[in-house]
Amino acid sequence: MEPGGTSAEVLLQRPWLPVSISGWRLLAKSWFGETSYHILLTDVHCVWEERMDSAALQKRAQELNRRLRAPVKAFFSHLCEVVRPCLSGRDARADSEAQISLTRQDDGNISIKLKSELAGLPFYWEFHCTPAPVTVVCVQLVHPLLVMSHLLQRQVEQLGGLLGRKDEEIQDYRENGATLSRERLQTDVFEEQTYREDFMSKLFRLAALPVVGCANNAALIRGPVTPCITPRPCDCHSRAVKQTYPKHRAVSKGHFHALGSCT
Repeated sequence: MEPGGTSAEVLLQRPWLPVSISGWRLLAKSWFGETSYHILLTDVHCVWEERMDSAALQKRAQELNRRLRAPVKAFFSHLCEVVRPCLSGRDARADSEAQISLTRQDDGNISIKLKSELAGLPFYWEFHCTPAPVTVVCVQLVHPLLVMSHLLQRQVEQLGGLLGRKDEEIQDYRENGATLSRERLQTDVFEEQTYREDFMSKLFRLAALPVVGCANNAALIRGPVTPCITPRPCDCHSRAVKQTYPKHRAVSKGHFHALGSCT
């Protein structure tokens, strides 16, 4: 592990980065240690992950590369060099001949296959990403978004208060004879209640749109998410959510206010 803590703790400090593999546009987080890794992928409908330690790396390497006799550190450094640019949204090196492809399997898992060359021999690797537990989704995706939403709401309230004080200041100038030198600088008085009602109206129209097609929402987690194929519900997450929340309830304005007012 890195000195900063466990892989999950390190990933929590890193942003979701937009990546594109085989026509799939996803958001990704990745951590690579000396002989282990932890990756997260999401299309905002489902989150997938895979964690591998040294023993698991050795076993899979032998299964995919029968002639490989190199120690884990030797081939793992090569794997990191090839796959890191792909999982960080950067273009692969111009001199790289690595081939990377992604497939969505019938069971809901994701497989990323890699073919490259190591010491003059073909080197194969596969990432087997399965739906992440609900706790991982909450910690790595949901909770950061709720915190960000709460902070943004507080910022809006502070700016609204500032605008109100500015209007009072301008009104005082007018009452004491001050006038604008240019009429185009004239502004309307800020009506906080009208602003809130307009914002909530836009929010609920936005909430009715498909999540993946909403670029503004995706921007909050660093990058657009627009899959080129229709995403399917993640059965693993659906079962977990049904067990936790057996009865589905419609989201009301009260829920939005409750989320925004948490401290």
